[in-house]
Amino acid sequence: QGLGLKVKPEQREAAVAAKAQAMLQAFLAKAAAPDSVNLMAPGPADQPPGAESRRRLLRDLELLGKTTGLPAGFPEGGKLLIVEAGQDQIVPSRSREALREALPAAELITMASAGHALLQAPVIPAVLEWLAQAFLMGP
Repeated sequence: QGLGLKVKPEQREAAVAAKAQAMLQAFLAKAAAPDSVNLMAPGPADQPPGAESRRRLLRDLELLGKTTGLPAGFPEGGKLLIVEAGQDQIVPSRSREALREALPAAELITMASAGHALLQAPVIPAVLEWLAQAFLMGP
């Protein structure tokens, strides 16, 4: 712009949307790792997000950044299961540890070789087994 070039608003919007799309794609690659991002289902990162989608995402990220623990009114005494990905590149190990500390009665299933998105981990059979033991087979 210091060169006297004017950028049209639609060009600026397209550039911002393309940058946001690239950021989402990088995030999804980390979420998929160690698996290929190509295993992810089609979603918002497949096209540049519009202005309203970007505003919603920023609001959600701000709320997430303010999270300090379990939500108010979180039920106590129920049966809980934590499914943890051993290769998670999104949720830091300290945050996973804090959740386990906040929920000491929760049972833990760790998918050691899985990433955040649990793409190829045998999650469904493990959770179904836990449900059967926790609720169908009694205490």
